Amino acid sequence: MRIPVSIIGLLLPISALALNFDAELPYSDIPQDAETRIAVGALTDEGILEGHPDGTFRDLDLLNRAEFMKIAMALVNDDGEGELIDLNTNCFPDVSSDAWFAAPVCYAKYLGIVSGNAIIGVDPDEWFFEPSRSVQYEEALKILIGIYETRNPLRCYSCLVDWAGEWYVPYVVGAEDMGIVLEGLKPGHKVTRGEIARLVLNVLAFESGELDLLRAAEQEAEFKLSDQCKPYVCDDGATHPSCTEDGHQIMYLVNPCQVFVPSKCAPIVCDDGRKFASCNSLGEQLFFTGGTPCFNEAGFDEDPIDSPQADAVYDPDTDLSTDASFLLLGNTTPVLGSIEVFNNSEPFDVSKITIIFTAGSSLNSVQAIHVYDEDGLYLGRANKDSSAGNRHFVLNLKSGSWSLEKREERYIYVRAQLSEDQQGGVSGEELEVSAIQIEGSGMWSNKTYNQSTTDDFNSFQTGRSDVIGITNAGAATDLLVAGTNILIGEFRFEGRTVSGTADLEITDIVFTIGANDDVAVSNMQLGSEGSTDRINCTIVSNKGTCSTIPDYLGSFEKAPRIIQIFGDVTIPAGALRPSLQLSINNPGSIGSAGDLTWTDGSSSFTWVPTGTPVVRGTYFNW
Repeated sequence: MRIPVSIIGLLLPISALALNFDAELPYSDIPQDAETRIAVGALTDEGILEGHPDGTFRDLDLLNRAEFMKIAMALVNDDGEGELIDLNTNCFPDVSSDAWFAAPVCYAKYLGIVSGNAIIGVDPDEWFFEPSRSVQYEEALKILIGIYETRNPLRCYSCLVDWAGEWYVPYVVGAEDMGIVLEGLKPGHKVTRGEIARLVLNVLAFESGELDLLRAAEQEAEFKLSDQCKPYVCDDGATHPSCTEDGHQIMYLVNPCQVFVPSKCAPIVCDDGRKFASCNSLGEQLFFTGGTPCFNEAGFDEDPIDSPQADAVYDPDTDLSTDASFLLLGNTTPVLGSIEVFNNSEPFDVSKITIIFTAGSSLNSVQAIHVYDEDGLYLGRANKDSSAGNRHFVLNLKSGSWSLEKREERYIYVRAQLSEDQQGGVSGEELEVSAIQIEGSGMWSNKTYNQSTTDDFNSFQTGRSDVIGITNAGAATDLLVAGTNILIGEFRFEGRTVSGTADLEITDIVFTIGANDDVAVSNMQLGSEGSTDRINCTIVSNKGTCSTIPDYLGSFEKAPRIIQIFGDVTIPAGALRPSLQLSINNPGSIGSAGDLTWTDGSSSFTWVPTGTPVVRGTYFNW
């Protein structure tokens, strides 16, 4: 499909008026921090951002690449009077011409702002865009700075003459020079809707010369907001928090100074200052492995509490992503699943929450399921219901403890508490939520309501170890030379283990050999930095396979390991643009083997929780 698009707007400023840092927020959910409030308000006022049909903005939700391109391309303003181009909306193999995001994505490709995910040896026309993948911080910087530099061709902040490292280095450095970075965010971080709003407003304020005004407005708003989080001070001097650590207000049903907390439910305070709830939401006493939670150095292993008020327990983990990953034994897992709770008829009081796992799930390692609401409020611990089978975990709530108004939209999400290695925890078990069921009664009619979600939740796998990083250990680019025994790739592997007895080692790697102008590699070998030992690898077509890697070359449970690849390189006479690059492309998934095999000493795994490709090595060329 082709559509006409005006291109003269590319040279126009997005707004002829000053940015409005005091814009009203038209959404029912208000971001908790001042910076995000200002950014969402200002960009909504500019017409760049919009909320959901239910009136919410959901600043903590992750943003996918399609959604981001719609926002980013709104910066390429169009007054409707420019030259028309015949825009091809079949611009990527995974972008349908009738998709709602086809126009902004393909317009961005036309302008050279995006090109897809490059894979060496693959025709650029076949590169995928991956519209549903979450946007990473460095990707957002690249696109936003690229748009700024397109609109301001005489000012290039990403034009580093000399640099080494990953592709995103010029954009991170450029963003630092512009003063638009978000403190604490690093490459690889998946950005939220609120974080994107802050980045976009930073770019606009920088371009309009209003960055100092924006910072002043943020400081003033932060000061005003901090006043809302002053603790409650009782007559006896006791204090109770009015906000969680991340700024969410705690709403007490009664005056916290008048709440009587039975001694059996007083919080447990460890010698190091950590605090744990001693009762669940029903007032039932919790029992800890070993008699006390203070033995757990990781903290928050049972029921976390960050205030003296036992009825205001919040999730200590602010990461709500549900991407498939490994679950370390002895820890609380990432979010396994969630459900939207909504009643169109009347106010609804929830009395029972049931989490059901798939028939293929192995649940030996699962001690219990922790249940939280959309604000991270801890609702209680769901335990296995043997009467319903070994795949059901149930949390019963007392009347009035968690309810919602008519047509109010609320959420519940769950995490699992896993047994420790060698104490009931089993490596290699697969966990996948099949459904989450909600049961309760109408507050007007007392009618029973049931709600269930059967969304396709991600699968997870337990392990004694985890691969947390695979990166290029060499230079980003280097000179291609011919000869024997040439170092053609270095890759850094990093991981973590849960105990001193757990292993972590790579046993098999399949490399994709990307070469141009008939550059050839033979006699491929694998070694390790600091060692003279090597093993031979096999090459078939453009794949180099290194199998049965010994532990003295492949283990990295105690420290990161740098794997080195050597080979004989041949460059044909008359080659004009020869190049060579090794990459590990396929991360695999549970049930589908990728290009890496590794072990934790108990189980062998054939996937890693990364994007595609897993990693690209040094790009050698002339």
